Amino acid sequence: MKTKKSIFLFLLGGLFFLSTTAWVSSPKTDLAINFAKPAPKVQRLLYVATPGIRNYLGYGGHGIQVFDMDNNHKFVKFIKNPGA
Repeated sequence: MKTKKSIFLFLLGGLFFLSTTAWVSSPKTDLAINFAKPAPKVQRLLYVATPGIRNYLGYGGHGIQVFDMDNNHKFVKFIKNPGA
């Protein structure tokens, strides 16, 4: 009688253990989707060095011009360089 009771409790404990671990370890697909980050947008830029007017740095124009290659080479910005 005592062995039947201990076997019953052992099986009941095993059933409880399996049911709780199966519930805890089940993957949540919603959480995995929410943590996925979108890929960053790739921006292709063309950098062109401009020397200015001959060697006369006082007239300006020396620097780097930036163009957007994906938008029909549209002008983006001008980066000034100090003359030497």
